[in-house]
Amino acid sequence: MTPLTSDFEKLAKTFELETSGTKASATIIFQLLLLKHGQRNAFAWYDRENCFGGDDWLNCEIQSTIHNGNSIRLEELKEVAESFGFSLIRERKRLKMEFNHEMIKKEVSVDDTIIQNLEDEMDSGKTPTIWILKKELVPNVAAFTGSNIPRGDLLEYPYCCISNFVNQKTQLLVDCMKEFYLSFPTNTLNRDPTDQDLKAYCFENYHNENVLDYEMRKKAFEKLAEDSRKIFPFISHHACKNCIDDPQSSPSAKLNKTYADFAGQIDDVFFKFFNENGICTNFEETEDALP
Repeated sequence: MTPLTSDFEKLAKTFELETSGTKASATIIFQLLLLKHGQRNAFAWYDRENCFGGDDWLNCEIQSTIHNGNSIRLEELKEVAESFGFSLIRERKRLKMEFNHEMIKKEVSVDDTIIQNLEDEMDSGKTPTIWILKKELVPNVAAFTGSNIPRGDLLEYPYCCISNFVNQKTQLLVDCMKEFYLSFPTNTLNRDPTDQDLKAYCFENYHNENVLDYEMRKKAFEKLAEDSRKIFPFISHHACKNCIDDPQSSPSAKLNKTYADFAGQIDDVFFKFFNENGICTNFEETEDALP
């Protein structure tokens, strides 16, 4: 038995993978093994249900969404991570939005100051995040200011995919700005729109489904995410279109192959499950039970 398979068997027993395993628990085991065996430096789990915000967060669980699926207690996960030589920490500070300034200025007549104001003041949420990472990287999390680029860098996502995610958010803002200028009642108010008018409209309508092209954009983003899961089932980010269009040699393709080869060394059933279902990407509402 290799050290890798030995570690896998211990984790499978600790987290009851054979009796009540789910995609979530299998994903966490996979990420722990990637960390311990030098395949990545950090892993993040986003608490979209906001369960980990209290002082007793270590007593909380990563919940399964299926009947009889196992949940993972954070205190137990912390003990396992530390036994592997890694830190488990919680991040819950509000981070500012990040937009592609040049992309906006090509479409709308605004300056960097307005965009910066929107980045600083627009609510990007305060989703608690559980990080498992090398101890020397803990200060990097504390130093985060932006919500996507520094996180993506630490998680070793391809830069093209990080940029694509920022551009997706930026496109929604561009649409919002365009609709503002199209709908502003200049004749009724007998004045031109001000920067404050624009910012107030964006704050209120950035995620409004009635905004210009919102539903079309959302469907396109969802299709890209689904294509990413099908083509690159072993990566934990959503690949950009350039990566998807080059499924053999793009940055996401190379990362997927590295992780797939690693999963193949662990266990055949483990590999087959992820190859067919994909790993959890923190954006899914449902999960599958392991066979």
